[in-house]
Amino acid sequence: MSKRIAKIASGMLLTAACSAAPGGATRAEDQRSKSAAAKGKHMTSQDQPIHQRFASLDAYLLDLERTQGPIDRPWYKEVSPGVYHLQTGNLRLDTPGEDKRIFTRRELELKFGFSK
Repeated sequence: MSKRIAKIASGMLLTAACSAAPGGATRAEDQRSKSAAAKGKHMTSQDQPIHQRFASLDAYLLDLERTQGPIDRPWYKEVSPGVYHLQTGNLRLDTPGEDKRIFTRRELELKFGFSK
Protein backbone atom coordinates (compact mmCIF):
# COMPACT_ATOMS: atom_id res chain seq x y z
CA MET A 1 0.00 0.00 0.00
CA SER A 2 2.81 2.47 0.82
CA LYS A 3 4.33 1.95 -2.64
CA ARG A 4 1.03 2.91 -4.18
CA ILE A 5 0.78 6.04 -2.02
CA ALA A 6 4.37 6.96 -2.93
CA LYS A 7 3.57 6.57 -6.66
CA ILE A 8 0.44 8.70 -6.35
CA ALA A 9 2.30 11.38 -4.39
CA SER A 10 5.18 11.49 -6.88
CA GLY A 11 2.69 11.63 -9.76
CA MET A 12 0.94 14.57 -8.14
CA LEU A 13 4.23 16.38 -7.58
CA LEU A 14 5.29 15.74 -11.17
CA THR A 15 1.95 17.01 -12.48
CA ALA A 16 2.20 20.14 -10.35
CA ALA A 17 5.75 20.77 -11.52
CA CYS A 18 4.79 20.34 -15.18
CA SER A 19 1.83 22.68 -14.90
CA ALA A 20 3.85 25.46 -13.27
CA ALA A 21 4.41 28.55 -15.39
CA PRO A 22 7.70 28.22 -17.26
CA GLY A 23 10.35 30.62 -16.09
CA GLY A 24 8.35 31.83 -13.11
CA ALA A 25 11.45 32.41 -11.03
CA THR A 26 13.13 34.19 -13.91
CA ARG A 27 10.20 36.59 -14.27
CA ALA A 28 10.32 37.42 -10.56
CA GLU A 29 14.06 38.11 -10.81
CA ASP A 30 13.48 40.31 -13.86
CA GLN A 31 10.84 42.29 -11.98
CA ARG A 32 13.21 42.85 -9.05
CA SER A 33 15.94 43.88 -11.45
CA LYS A 34 13.63 46.34 -13.23
CA SER A 35 12.41 47.85 -9.98
CA ALA A 36 16.01 48.23 -8.75
CA ALA A 37 16.94 49.94 -12.01
CA ALA A 38 13.96 52.26 -11.63
CA LYS A 39 15.22 53.22 -8.19
CA GLY A 40 18.69 53.91 -9.57
CA LYS A 41 20.34 50.80 -8.18
CA HIS A 42 22.39 48.38 -10.27
CA MET A 43 22.24 50.58 -13.35
CA THR A 44 24.84 49.91 -16.00
CA SER A 45 26.20 52.33 -18.56
CA GLN A 46 23.92 50.66 -21.12
CA ASP A 47 20.91 52.00 -19.20
CA GLN A 48 22.03 55.60 -19.71
CA PRO A 49 21.18 57.68 -22.78
CA ILE A 50 23.84 57.77 -25.50
CA HIS A 51 24.67 61.43 -24.87
CA GLN A 52 25.54 60.57 -21.26
CA ARG A 53 27.68 57.55 -22.13
CA PHE A 54 29.85 59.42 -24.67
CA ALA A 55 31.60 62.76 -24.37
CA SER A 56 30.66 63.87 -27.88
CA LEU A 57 28.92 62.83 -31.07
CA ASP A 58 32.34 62.16 -32.61
CA ALA A 59 33.23 59.75 -29.80
CA TYR A 60 29.92 57.90 -30.30
CA LEU A 61 30.29 57.69 -34.08
CA LEU A 62 33.86 56.43 -33.70
CA ASP A 63 32.67 53.77 -31.25
CA LEU A 64 29.93 52.69 -33.67
CA GLU A 65 32.43 52.41 -36.53
CA ARG A 66 34.93 50.50 -34.41
CA THR A 67 32.47 48.10 -32.73
CA GLN A 68 29.55 47.77 -35.14
CA GLY A 69 31.20 48.08 -38.56
CA PRO A 70 33.27 44.88 -38.31
CA ILE A 71 30.22 42.80 -37.38
CA ASP A 72 28.03 44.23 -40.14
CA ARG A 73 25.85 46.35 -37.86
CA PRO A 74 24.70 49.94 -38.57
CA TRP A 75 27.17 52.81 -38.21
CA TYR A 76 27.65 56.25 -39.81
CA LYS A 77 30.39 57.12 -42.29
CA GLU A 78 31.27 60.77 -42.88
CA VAL A 79 31.07 61.24 -46.67
CA SER A 80 31.75 64.99 -46.67
CA PRO A 81 32.23 67.55 -43.90
CA GLY A 82 29.13 67.40 -41.69
CA VAL A 83 27.32 64.81 -43.86
CA TYR A 84 27.04 61.17 -42.80
CA HIS A 85 25.86 58.07 -44.65
CA LEU A 86 24.24 55.24 -42.69
CA GLN A 87 26.21 52.06 -43.35
CA THR A 88 24.13 48.94 -42.87
CA GLY A 89 26.14 46.25 -44.66
CA ASN A 90 23.83 43.37 -45.41
CA LEU A 91 21.16 44.65 -43.04
CA ARG A 92 18.09 45.84 -44.90
CA LEU A 93 15.87 48.11 -42.84
CA ASP A 94 12.27 47.29 -43.73
CA THR A 95 10.82 49.81 -41.33
CA PRO A 96 8.42 52.23 -43.04
CA GLY A 97 9.79 55.75 -43.02
CA GLU A 98 13.32 54.55 -42.27
CA ASP A 99 14.55 54.83 -45.86
CA LYS A 100 16.70 57.84 -45.04
CA ARG A 101 20.39 57.03 -45.20
CA ILE A 102 22.01 60.50 -45.40
CA PHE A 103 22.15 62.64 -42.24
CA THR A 104 23.61 66.02 -41.38
CA ARG A 105 25.70 66.37 -38.26
CA ARG A 106 22.92 68.41 -36.66
CA GLU A 107 20.35 65.68 -37.36
CA LEU A 108 22.58 63.09 -35.66
CA GLU A 109 23.18 65.40 -32.69
CA LEU A 110 19.43 65.76 -32.22
CA LYS A 111 18.79 62.06 -32.81
CA PHE A 112 21.28 60.95 -30.13
CA GLY A 113 20.73 63.83 -27.69
CA PHE A 114 24.00 65.75 -28.13
CA SER A 115 23.80 69.53 -27.98
CA LYS A 116 26.35 72.13 -28.91
